[in-house]
Amino acid sequence: MEFKDYAAFGGLSLGIINLFLYLYKEFLRKGKLQIIHNELTIKPKPTNFDFQLDLKLRALNENISINEIFLENERNFTGYDDIKSIELRIPIEYKRISIEKLSPEMTEEQVSEQIRNSNLRITDLKIEKNSNKSLSFIDRISNVRYMDGFDDTPTNGWRVRIKYDDKTLMIPLKAKYLK
Repeated sequence: MEFKDYAAFGGLSLGIINLFLYLYKEFLRKGKLQIIHNELTIKPKPTNFDFQLDLKLRALNENISINEIFLENERNFTGYDDIKSIELRIPIEYKRISIEKLSPEMTEEQVSEQIRNSNLRITDLKIEKNSNKSLSFIDRISNVRYMDGFDDTPTNGWRVRIKYDDKTLMIPLKAKYLK
């Protein structure tokens, strides 16, 4: 074999190696979001319901950036026609307060204070590679009112949808209902 044969074989080998490295970087090593823990607690009332969504998120392989988080249900629960989801924008410190333990009078006041003091925002929320981020969302939603009274709070069909980087992760939720 001559030198040019070795050079041709070496060039082909380098081309194949570069192709595999490119495919690995672009497709296999992308950052992924994993939900380690999720808990949805709902406290129904005659005219509205309070909810608390606790999430523990983990970034795998690379850093990720969360763009949006939505709480969704199979049926309309927001009071607006054909809207089956709400965007969750301002989390509070993970499990700082619990709707299970709050009295009805204190709920709105304490939650509002926690939201005002929160320095987290969902838009462009960064999670470092192989690290966790724990978030809690608390809100009150008015039930849909019909001619014969208020609609019941949905008991099933809940899910959370998280948009991050250029991907979407959808996870079904099992709600815990309080009396």
